[in-house]
Amino acid sequence: AKLIDAAEQTFAELDDAWGQALASLSRFRLHLHTGALRAGIDAGQDALRRFRALGDPWGVPWTTLWLAIATRTLGDTDGAALLLRDAIASAQHLPYVTCYAHCELGGLAALGADHVRARHHCDTAWQLAPTTGVRDSVAVAENAAGFAARLSGDPLAAKAHHDRALAVFTDLDSATGIAHSCCCLGYAEIGLGQLDHRHGSLARARGHRCPRAVGTGSRH
Repeated sequence: AKLIDAAEQTFAELDDAWGQALASLSRFRLHLHTGALRAGIDAGQDALRRFRALGDPWGVPWTTLWLAIATRTLGDTDGAALLLRDAIASAQHLPYVTCYAHCELGGLAALGADHVRARHHCDTAWQLAPTTGVRDSVAVAENAAGFAARLSGDPLAAKAHHDRALAVFTDLDSATGIAHSCCCLGYAEIGLGQLDHRHGSLARARGHRCPRAVGTGSRH
């Protein structure tokens, strides 16, 4: 936070509009990582306003995507869906953003029991994932497809998707990705009647000290 404050002050002194937008975006990301979502959304909206004023082709789609994720986390699924569509519209040149946005839209559709639309978004994300240049996009797409499969009543397919996501995240040594994938696997295992918590995926998720996974494992 101190470094962002210093950067913001320096960019203001230099009258560097892009730097000020980046400082707001950095503050937004910091709030997201510390769980201060409402303060984060305020900073994100400021960043988005600044990037839009500059017509920045990188800042606009990325900030819009993260705003959508924060908005969805707060429970505003309609607002999140609108932001995700805006992110896609502004990110034709950024396949990772487009892929991630389709994953999120697939999840929202699955929550709304629109399984045809969920499958469409997940399939689109899967097609984009190998083109992003970022390996974790494949795992993100697999987890999204697994979530949609589980909510459509197919825990076996869900488990297969999450197993593949876990393999990618394990290869990347991504603690957050591993924990999230194990959490998703735990839900699929519950659907399959595999409830051995001592050795199951929820226990592995807790082992990676992911707060969401700890809460999930305790609840079940």
